[in-house]
Amino acid sequence: MSLVLGWLFAIAAVGGPLPPLTEHVAGAHNTASAVTVARAQESVVSWTVHERVGALLPTLTVRAGAQINDPVVEVSLPDDKAVITPRNQLDGSVRVELPILAVGRWLDIASSQQQSKAQRLRTQELLLDVERQTARAYFGLLAAHAVAAAAARNASAAATQLVETERLVAAGNATAVDQQRDKNTRAQKEAIHADAIVRLASAQRALAVLSGLDTTGDPLVQDASTDDEAPVDAPSMTRIFAVEAAAADEALATWQARSSLAQLLPTVDAVAEARLTNAAGFGRADSYVFGAAATWRLGVGAAATAMRFDSSAALARAQSEQARQNAEQALADSIGDAESLRQAHIAARADVDFRQARLAQARAQQAVGVGVALDVTLASQEAFVAEVALIEADANLKLARVLVRLAAGAST
Repeated sequence: MSLVLGWLFAIAAVGGPLPPLTEHVAGAHNTASAVTVARAQESVVSWTVHERVGALLPTLTVRAGAQINDPVVEVSLPDDKAVITPRNQLDGSVRVELPILAVGRWLDIASSQQQSKAQRLRTQELLLDVERQTARAYFGLLAAHAVAAAAARNASAAATQLVETERLVAAGNATAVDQQRDKNTRAQKEAIHADAIVRLASAQRALAVLSGLDTTGDPLVQDASTDDEAPVDAPSMTRIFAVEAAAADEALATWQARSSLAQLLPTVDAVAEARLTNAAGFGRADSYVFGAAATWRLGVGAAATAMRFDSSAALARAQSEQARQNAEQALADSIGDAESLRQAHIAARADVDFRQARLAQARAQQAVGVGVALDVTLASQEAFVAEVALIEADANLKLARVLVRLAAGAST
């Protein structure tokens, strides 16, 4: 059994020091598939803004042509001659088009900018969600390390107790039943230790999947202290990205409604073209054209689309208020949960102190022949259960304090 435990422990702890939470969070920001997708969407929306800005800039069209031919057709005139088909004909033109009046396109730019802003804010909110997941996995790993260490001490104590019982049996001060009981206790505690090592390896894998970092190192777990039991701060909200994203959605719908109405306005485009040629003709070899064209389209569909976007703006406004209320409630809940866990931490610490004192008393009574080995076994088991409860309470409290900061919009 000891060889199996050693093999399991070697699997669970083969690296150097465990990186701190901040490094795991940074790793998760770079490896999470949801973040990768959100950033790709952010890039797509950002280029949409550039695309719509480009639609308002001048458009340049250059055309060139050449024709190689041998015959030349000429017509003699009284004072000169005219070339009908010149040798090796060349033709080229340059055309510039520029939107002069296009209100709808300008409003489309404002809409795409709001859409880009909303996408950036959603990405930031997603990053906070990734931090929450990573923090849970990180403190879960710290707790798993502490539980595995406590289980190892518990198994070692059971082995020591068995040695003492065997000595008492040899001296005639204990029975074979006592010895068999302590053997059974040692086996049970070794099984608990093995289970703790397996759970530790599972916690390491869970964090490694999120952050992409090595999680097999020693986390240098600090024992729970009274410093963890300080009152929970109630921070004010800094930036709630979900609320800001909902507000950006509202602005986006408003701009889209305006853009739809702007489709009912006329548009004016200017055109300038210059041409150089030696092709057949009786005019000049070079020419230019300047002009402008106005277009006015009227239709019921644009007004209906505008009304739809107005409804979308009202919906986004309600969602923005709902997001704000949810964020305030989430912050209040996280503060309440942290305070509750703080009280549980205090209670768990008091229970550990009591169980440790009871265990020490049982061992002292056994040493002077007043107590029995069964009292030591039971007290040891109760002390172990209390220690594990304190470990979990400590990890949960540390995690709760991090979640309070994240609920307030602050990063870890």
